[in-house]
Amino acid sequence: MLIDIAPIFVRLIVAALLGHVSERTKSRLEVYDSVKDTAKPAFYAGGAYASWVVVFGGVFGLYDGSEEGRSRAGYTVRVSRFFCVMNVDLELIKE
Repeated sequence: MLIDIAPIFVRLIVAALLGHVSERTKSRLEVYDSVKDTAKPAFYAGGAYASWVVVFGGVFGLYDGSEEGRSRAGYTVRVSRFFCVMNVDLELIKE
């Protein structure tokens, strides 16, 4: 929702501070409007990862990244190792 309302707030702030919104600012806001739907999946993925970290690490204490033995849920260690291995393999392929 914040991604969708950002141009509205920018336009209101610019209008309040300067008294008018220039054509350059309007065109940049239109470009943002056309690109935001493409960038939304990245923000959704970031939000999902952040909520996973908060829920599993902070609220329930199911995963402890600093000391894997203290994790209450054993499968979280396997999942984190899987993603670490996948990340290393992708870096090797790029080189």
